[in-house]
Amino acid sequence: MFSIQNPKSKIQNFILALLLLPIGPPAVSGQEVLDRIVAVVENEVILQSDLDEATQLWVLQSQQRPRSQDEYAALQRQLLHQMIDGKVVIAAARRDSLQATADQVDAAVKQEVERVQQQFGTLEALEQELAKYGLAVRDWHRMLRKQKEEEIIQRRLEEKQFGTVRVTGTEVEQFYATYKDSIPARPTMVTLSHIMMTPQPGEELAQKALARIQDLQQRVKAGADFAELAGQYSEDIASAQKGGDLGFFSKGTFMPEFEEAALALQPGQVSEAVKTPYGYHLIKMEAKSGDQAHVRHILIQLQATPDDERRARENLSFLGQRIVDGRENFTDAARKYSEDTTSNNEGGSLGTIPLDQLQPQIREVIDRLKDGEISEPVKLESEGKSTYHLFKLENRTGGKPLTIEDGWDDIAKLARNHKWQTERRRWLDALRHEVYVEEQ
Repeated sequence: MFSIQNPKSKIQNFILALLLLPIGPPAVSGQEVLDRIVAVVENEVILQSDLDEATQLWVLQSQQRPRSQDEYAALQRQLLHQMIDGKVVIAAARRDSLQATADQVDAAVKQEVERVQQQFGTLEALEQELAKYGLAVRDWHRMLRKQKEEEIIQRRLEEKQFGTVRVTGTEVEQFYATYKDSIPARPTMVTLSHIMMTPQPGEELAQKALARIQDLQQRVKAGADFAELAGQYSEDIASAQKGGDLGFFSKGTFMPEFEEAALALQPGQVSEAVKTPYGYHLIKMEAKSGDQAHVRHILIQLQATPDDERRARENLSFLGQRIVDGRENFTDAARKYSEDTTSNNEGGSLGTIPLDQLQPQIREVIDRLKDGEISEPVKLESEGKSTYHLFKLENRTGGKPLTIEDGWDDIAKLARNHKWQTERRRWLDALRHEVYVEEQ
């Protein structure tokens, strides 16, 4: 559906949906492959379908995807080895009767679902991504439960085996001397603010959209089926296919004006026309359960014309020049003029973001700015809607190699992780002699 969602963090939904790098499924052969055994650990088999599911989870959780068949094959080899290692640890854990409780698994799954859903911005966007793999949300939850249960069991045995790994100062220095050429630089972080303007459709177009939604409202009042009308006329394509169904939501999920109208309804009631930046809505309350509500909606979009877009860009460019000339302060201007209601009260602050997670289009703009400078108007598009932004680079940090003098704590963490991985590899190799493993 359209992004009527109200983001809960400073890095707004448009940052997640428009600025951050997109992900998608790896390119795979169109030829259908029958399931087969790829490895055996003790009395458990790992099927090709298990490996494919692990690959899908990895892509969703990491927001990275292989760019070629060779990279895809290399990723599957790496994941298969990790799966075999995991099965070896699980087999040893079962000998020690170690298990994961249902509450532990539920909590881990919930945390991961919230993290990934926040990255995609809306549940609908996540559903669309899962659909690319032929998966529904319930399939993903099933895969997650299996993954998280095994992770918890592995972690319990590893904690029992290793406890807390510590490194001495000498070990940190030796690690740095050995690996300093391959130690990654500090990631470049940029602190950004912005002013957002949206092209505003002219009054004539707005009246036409309002008349259309009011006509649908009268048809509902006359007894027409809301879901059927949504399927025929709603311009929110994703939910229209489900009769306008948005499912259950809790307060803080959608835009304030949408939620205020929706939550005022009782089951079976239909709202008056509700205007949001995306157009006019009719909302039907299906059910309420505690602090959650189940609604359907019909959306008639407010489509801006090229003249509307030109006017928004010119207005923002004029404002930017006033700021550069010193006639306006960026923070004050964001409070007065920015249409991003979740950041304008904070002077347009978007917080600090890793530079390499920005879309190339935005990264190129930010790369050219010095601390304190502002950009020209930048057009961003998502789900058929355009917004224009002035970005201000408040400051840039990182990007320099770690040194023992100014990066001791970070290098110590790397050294500790390296030591843990080395000890774990040695332990796993010993376990493999105790557990039957066959890789096909």
